[in-house]
Amino acid sequence: MGCNQSTPPTRPTSASAFEETRYQITFLLEHEIIGEFGEKVITNPLNSSSDSYKKEMKQNVYVKSIHSSVAKYVQSYGMNVGDIIEKISVEGPDGFEHEVISLDDTIKSLLNNDRPITVTCCRKRYNEKLLQYWKWRIRKDTNKNGYLDLNNQGITTNDGIIIGELLKTNNTLTILHLDNNNITDVQSIGDGLKTNNTLKELRLYNNNITDVQSIGGALKTNNTLTGLNLNHNNITDVQSIIDGLKSNNTLKHLFLYNNNITDDSGIQSIIDVLKTNNSLKTLYLDNNQLSYNMKSQLKAIQQYKRDGSNGYQQVKGMVIWT
Repeated sequence: MGCNQSTPPTRPTSASAFEETRYQITFLLEHEIIGEFGEKVITNPLNSSSDSYKKEMKQNVYVKSIHSSVAKYVQSYGMNVGDIIEKISVEGPDGFEHEVISLDDTIKSLLNNDRPITVTCCRKRYNEKLLQYWKWRIRKDTNKNGYLDLNNQGITTNDGIIIGELLKTNNTLTILHLDNNNITDVQSIGDGLKTNNTLKELRLYNNNITDVQSIGGALKTNNTLTGLNLNHNNITDVQSIIDGLKSNNTLKHLFLYNNNITDDSGIQSIIDVLKTNNSLKTLYLDNNQLSYNMKSQLKAIQQYKRDGSNGYQQVKGMVIWT
């Protein structure tokens, strides 16, 4: 008889990257102390590129610690450290329901003094099936040189959120291609780049990406990435990318061809950044909405970089495509 082989995980279709669990727990008069509470910013990672992104940011109150006197009681309801408190209902004839947004004095008083109260909590965690699928897929398809081709796979933002999370601890990938998918939001991938220390090349060609703030933020601390391809997207603002280049000293090739970058998209800042950046060797900005004047300035800077003249650090063979 042959050896039993475990069945490979299947990719969940139309699956959210997160699973949410909600529950209610009532604290009575004898539950004098619940624990400590904290406050953190919660955003919707699927909408961080939208116009309403800032409106969706919320200060949420979470369980920072659980007091030993109620530990067994709350355990029976499933309360854990880190759970978000969404609502507090006060019992009695004058009772009311209060939505919890920030840890203000009212919320502190309700949690610490008022009894009985019923607390509605939420726990968010990564979709386990989607997480296990991408762990398996990355391990299976990464070749011995660390190259993973995930082009044309119908990968969505939800998949991208999981891939970004796995990038945080992955130490085998050196080249990751994600071209021609539908990863419209790259917040998680940018977060993954902040701690990943093996990836050298990332391609996100043709994904209808609009917001690259997280990737720009990652460039400030990432010290392994040498090639970043964001061609054929819908990027309009590159200020965060340019800000990242101020301190980045490893990125050599930056592809921003065929986006919607204009003179007012932060590109003006590249003129100053390239004076001190000595790692970037190729910059692709063609087929955007740059003015003739801006293109002329960038062509002049290309020569300054090649020569090391006019206050610009020399990078031999520097190419700026406009």
